[in-house]
Amino acid sequence: MTRVTRPHVVLPFAAAVVFLAAAISPIATSTAAESLVTNGDFADWTDGTPDGWDVSIGAQNGGDNPVSAVQRIKGPALMLAGDDDTLAWHVVTQEIDAAPGANYRLTFASRTKDVRREGNQHDNCYVAAMCFDDAGQVVGQTVQDVAADTSDWTDHQLDFAVPAAAASTKVMIFLSKSGILGVKNVAVEPAESPPAPDSLVANGDFLQWTDDAPDDWELTIGSRNGGDAPVSQVAPLAGGGVTLSGDTDTLAW
Repeated sequence: MTRVTRPHVVLPFAAAVVFLAAAISPIATSTAAESLVTNGDFADWTDGTPDGWDVSIGAQNGGDNPVSAVQRIKGPALMLAGDDDTLAWHVVTQEIDAAPGANYRLTFASRTKDVRREGNQHDNCYVAAMCFDDAGQVVGQTVQDVAADTSDWTDHQLDFAVPAAAASTKVMIFLSKSGILGVKNVAVEPAESPPAPDSLVANGDFLQWTDDAPDDWELTIGSRNGGDAPVSQVAPLAGGGVTLSGDTDTLAW
């Protein structure tokens, strides 16, 4: 009887490691949560508008035209842009299916160039999560100002809680002053941990106003330069915030 000798095959070390890993590794499964945002990479557009997003006028400073630009740029990404001739500014929003009382994390990347306020432009350059009640009033907001110039894409992460009174939650991207804002890779996922405790300051976002004064804040004259009037102006910002302004005629501040 003839014995058949099988050849002895020596695997190179690297090949042996790969073979061993393939033999013992379990089948990979994805555990990443699915984003609540549709078309967050801004890859899909129809008739000049990103699919899944609403584009509307968020602020005006003197007229209806010219309007700010909304474009798809290389990345892909969303670009908002305007200059000192722009009178109507687009805001890009998307309502997401966020549950009242739950915690979420908003992530995105932004890039800006030459963002600046000119004339009577509104001071907005941000990405935010905004929560509204049944009447359309803001009941919660988490805002990331992104006006500072960046030479490359910058990643951001915002944790936010949806108030129990919220009827809807939207992701908002807004530029209402001169310059260029680019945004990409927008995602909202359930947060692993709750956001930081609420601030001890009441109405710190300056969303509630009564008789031209922010609720829970005191307005007094802090200084004078020759008289009691005219006084400096105190006004709300679109989306939350306060502005103090005066000029060479102002005597009380």
